[in-house]
Amino acid sequence: YAEDGSGQVRDYLDYLGHEYERDGAARHCLIYLSGSGEMPEKSSVTLERLEQEKAHGGFAVMPYCRAVTSSDAEFQGDDDTPSRGDKPEDDDDSAFLVDYTLADWFRDCRRACDVDRLRWFLGDAESFCEQRFGGNAMTDTTGDQLDEILMQRLDVVGEIIQRWPSVRAEVLKQFAGRLSERIRARVKDELRFEHSLKGNKLPKWETGISMTRAHDAWRIGDQCVSVRAEAQGNGAMDWVIGVGTTKGGLIRNALEPKLSKALGGKRNTPNWPWLEYVDSRWRWWDNDTILKLAQGGGEAEEYFVKRFCDIFKDAAPVIDDAVKLVQERDS
Repeated sequence: YAEDGSGQVRDYLDYLGHEYERDGAARHCLIYLSGSGEMPEKSSVTLERLEQEKAHGGFAVMPYCRAVTSSDAEFQGDDDTPSRGDKPEDDDDSAFLVDYTLADWFRDCRRACDVDRLRWFLGDAESFCEQRFGGNAMTDTTGDQLDEILMQRLDVVGEIIQRWPSVRAEVLKQFAGRLSERIRARVKDELRFEHSLKGNKLPKWETGISMTRAHDAWRIGDQCVSVRAEAQGNGAMDWVIGVGTTKGGLIRNALEPKLSKALGGKRNTPNWPWLEYVDSRWRWWDNDTILKLAQGGGEAEEYFVKRFCDIFKDAAPVIDDAVKLVQERDS
């Protein structure tokens, strides 16, 4: 984590250029290792010098690991973190970045090594790079170890695969429960929550989460209004969110134009006076999304909480008026 010395990278390049120049052409490449792919400080080497080296591939940057997550923000803000700083807007640092990392190198060495103790050391170094600079809890090292274990117990693997749909169902149930708790804490109203999860096999899944005013305040006979999110596809896929009603009916007809005005123009269907597709990041739930939801919190959960609360806030007065209007008509 030390900073470069004054002119350090420049001096390395000068030395390499002097020692390895052949027939007037440079025959060297200095690999600059940095935690997340940062460039050297200007005090270590000027941008002009690096541009000269770029012409013959004499300089490259290799990060410890590819990905940097928000969890690393605190480290990146430390005073001892190298940063180029005040660089021209047209400077493209990525041109120096190689598509190979120190973690990759440790991994390749480990796989080629026959000595157990050395393999363990290389694996630990690889894991450090990935966890410290990539934010990965599951590294290539631990992934390889898990592969070995699972290959020895394929009977267990088969059982896991068969149980996965029911595990997904339980994750969704817990997700709906956390949403209701967090929304109740933000919305100062008496609310009733429901969630549906029919069937325990993917092709049969029907998934939805809805919230409505308590005490049937938004219900007239068999007509009911709710703010809800629903998966349009099988297996918790293709999510939409908005205001839903029983198909047809006076409430729905009274709501559609007013909701468009209050919430902005969006799609509508016979069951939805107003709806929008969920943000593209969370619209299609793959296995990775399910695993993140199982851990609780996170961006996906925060997104759904916020959208439920925002839609309820803007739609509630409109729904109240529409229900009151229908009640007056009926009376």
